[in-house]
Order: sequence, then C-alpha cells, then structure tokens
Amino acid sequence: MSSRILRIARHTFAENIKHRNFIILFLFMIIVIGSGFLFSMLAPEQEIRVILDLGVAAIEIFAFLSAAFISSRLISKEVEQKTLYLVLTRPVTRTRYLAGRYTGILSVIGSYIILMTVFLTGILLLKGWSFDLFIAGIALSVFLKVLMVSALAILLSLATTSTASSFVAISFLWGLGHFSREVRFLILRMREAGSPAAFLLEAAYYAVPNFSRLNYKDFFHAEEVFSAGYFWNAGYALFYALAVFLLAAAVFERKEL
Repeated sequence: MSSRILRIARHTFAENIKHRNFIILFLFMIIVIGSGFLFSMLAPEQEIRVILDLGVAAIEIFAFLSAAFISSRLISKEVEQKTLYLVLTRPVTRTRYLAGRYTGILSVIGSYIILMTVFLTGILLLKGWSFDLFIAGIALSVFLKVLMVSALAILLSLATTSTASSFVAISFLWGLGHFSREVRFLILRMREAGSPAAFLLEAAYYAVPNFSRLNYKDFFHAEEVFSAGYFWNAGYALFYALAVFLLAAAVFERKEL
C-alpha cells in the first residue's frame, strides 16, 4: 500500500476515533450491552442467549451508524471547508486519497467492533459461557457488512448533494439488503404472474448489497459459522465492496470540485 494512502488513513483514524459523537455512541453501546446483562435475569435459563443476541445486535447497529455517518460526511465536509484542495495540490491522486479515506474509516469501525466484541465476550464469560470462536465469526461478518456500507456511503456522498440525503439513501439500502430473501421470493412470484416489472426488481436485487448473506448471529457454534458458505459470502462482500469503491473512485476522478 502506498505511503501516501497510509498517511491519509492514519489521519482519518486519528480524526474520527476521538470525535465526541462517537465517544457518546461508544458509551451508549456499553450501556446497551450492560442492560442486556441485567435484563437477562428475567429469563435465567436463556440469559446467555439474551445477552449475546442483544450485544451482537447493538454492535451491528453501532457499526452501521458510525460507518454511514463518517463515510457520508467526510468528503463533503472537506469540500465545504476547502481542506480537500490542499491535499490534492500535493502529489496525491484522487483515487489514492479516496483509498486512504476508505482505509481509515474501516480502521476506525474495525477498532470499535473489536472493543465491543471483547467487552461482550467478557460479560458472557462472567455469566459462565464456554468460549466459542463463533463470536469472532460474527464480529467478522459485521465488519464485512461495514466494508460494503462504507463503500456505498462514499459513492452516494459523491453522487448526491448533501450528507443528509446520502445518509437516508444508505439507511434505505441497509434495510432493503436485509430483506433480500423476501425480495427474491417476490421476484419469483412476479415472474409466475408474467409481470414486466420483475426484470427491474431483479436488477435492483443484484445492485443492492445482500446483507442477509452475513446474518450469522442466529448461530451458536463455530462449526456452524465457519463453513464453506461463510467464506463464499465473505468473498461476495469483498468483491461487492471493491466494485463499489472502484465506481466511487471513477466518479470522484470526474467530479468537479
């Protein structure tokens, strides 16, 4: 990786890791997971499962919100404040600049996912849980979703006129991507009915990231998570994120600043 990309990534990491909004969100996540620890007492026979489900859901929501927020506002903020021009006047191409920003965003969210997973694991161990590597697989699946979300949010921030609109758009895609199975079922029904709209819906189905592929929080053992299908889905996430990032880089290269 280019040293310039690494410098931009380090700057992005330092800029966002200490942002007060994310410190507040981080504390909120601790409270949510701690609440799961307390409220699990309402179901003693399944308390570990309650803590796990609530903790993983909280980590995933936090990861999405932080990735969408940082990615949506980062470049638009630099354009508004004119700081982007100072970076691009140096021998840094737009694609390398974007790669550095993207890498920095991923390092920030990845750090939070690791911290929250360690915190959640600690709570589970205190409750008598027998450690299982499946929790690492779940954390990795959340990060793979972040790969796709961040790339999409960067693309949308370059294609739209405001941070708010890009955030709303990525939120819509996040929700839609978790209902991919339902959309696929609807496409099949529309085909059977001979509806011409089935083609358009199918095109949208392949364009929207299929987040449901990475929903492993319902599994409870490592052998259920780390299967051949898991690595196939990880490859899908990597390919999708790369394709969207390259599209964002092409848009950025042609964008008038």
